Amino acid sequence: MNAHSSHPAETDKPVQPSETEASTHSTTAQASDQTEQPPVEPEAPAPEQQVEPEALAEPVAAEAPAPAPQPPEQHVEPEAPIEPVAAEAPAQPEEARAPDQPAEIEPEMHTAQSLDAALPAEIAMSDGVFALVSWFRKNRWFLLIVALPTLLAAIYYGLIASDVYISESRFVIKNPNQKRSQTSTLANLVQTTGLSGGHEQTSEVLTYVQSRDALKALVEKVDIRDKFSSPQADFLSRFPRPLTNGSFEDLFKYYGKRVDARIDMENGTATIKVEAFTPQDAYAINRELLGLSENLVNQLNMRAQSKGIIEAQKQVELATQRAKDARVALSQYRNAQALIDPAKQAGGVLEIADTMVAQRSTLQAQLDTMQRLTPGNPSIPALRSRIAAISAQIASQDNRVVGNGSGIASKLGGYENLMVEQEFSTESLNAANAALVQARAEAQRQQFYLERVVNPNIPDTPLLPKRIFNILIVFAAATCLYFIAWMLMIGILEHAPED
Repeated sequence: MNAHSSHPAETDKPVQPSETEASTHSTTAQASDQTEQPPVEPEAPAPEQQVEPEALAEPVAAEAPAPAPQPPEQHVEPEAPIEPVAAEAPAQPEEARAPDQPAEIEPEMHTAQSLDAALPAEIAMSDGVFALVSWFRKNRWFLLIVALPTLLAAIYYGLIASDVYISESRFVIKNPNQKRSQTSTLANLVQTTGLSGGHEQTSEVLTYVQSRDALKALVEKVDIRDKFSSPQADFLSRFPRPLTNGSFEDLFKYYGKRVDARIDMENGTATIKVEAFTPQDAYAINRELLGLSENLVNQLNMRAQSKGIIEAQKQVELATQRAKDARVALSQYRNAQALIDPAKQAGGVLEIADTMVAQRSTLQAQLDTMQRLTPGNPSIPALRSRIAAISAQIASQDNRVVGNGSGIASKLGGYENLMVEQEFSTESLNAANAALVQARAEAQRQQFYLERVVNPNIPDTPLLPKRIFNILIVFAAATCLYFIAWMLMIGILEHAPED
């Protein structure tokens, strides 16, 4: 107690400062506070340490809790004694200060300070979350229509999409007997741009490459279904694709997207491109397609050769049969009419009749002479009988040639018809034989063959998918769709009623 009593006695003198010194100290303290800018709350315990000696100087121990109502006086008392107290505070033992000092005030003030510091952080965090939520709500359609598809495209093409290799081959179909004019004429220019010189056969080959027949051949020879179902492909690229059952029609549609066959009109070559998920599969499919194309060209040659030859052979067979029928009909007519050649036979009969007419004329002249010179000549009756017999023979010969039903003249028309048919059938047969010979020559002259310009290659670098390009396409398409929808909504809102 003496120590405590002596301490306040010593401190009583500086405690009574003058108003000038107090104002000076307060001004100095305010200047230092403004310079150092410390928080106001940490200065509260300092006055309490000054008040403690005065409280300890009192003999009543029960009034120790009295410093509790003194916080209002903390700002009133001068702060000048802070320096000596701060210097003497470390010298005081903690045991002496424990019973009387309110040590719980400092942790409470630190807790209040931490709460006051945490409260603005929580408020700032809540403000940031609210601002973020409001931004998402405000731009939800842009995020849904543009950002989400672009993000999905970036994820798919950047992380999921598998590499696709392309094998390419080129060929032309030529005719070795085709000769083009060396002069540059308009007709030649038109011919080079049209389907001539094997272009028509090239179109047929490319059509076959993209047909179901080619796909069936590939399924049998290279198992194209297994190659398109490679485990190296992603689930969206390999066969069967989602929402398909793996039927042959689905395979044909998938095959049409993976195999491209077209004519390059700039250089006149046919191009076959095959897409697969490994270089070896692309090469194998392209090589097999090129082999099938060569077989098709050979089949087309054989078909062209056989088509012309078969048609000519049919014409020859028809002409031969017609000539045979004409000859058979003529033979039957001859047998039925007992005539070999009615024209010749009629000519012979007419010659006989003419001879007999001449004999009759001679006899008639003799008879006339004898009747004029010797009317009683006994040879006159015999001569008359001879003339009458010759006249009867002449009449018989005339009836044989020009009779009503059995004359040669009535039979000559049918015979001549049969002879004309025979001659025409013979000429047709000769023409058909000549056409057959010409068809065989044409078949040999118009033979086409496939010449490989570029053999199928084994790709070493995947050319598909074009990842960045596809992502940009998705972004551009989504952006256009978003702006279209936005303009549509703006138009609807502008024309909507105000209520």
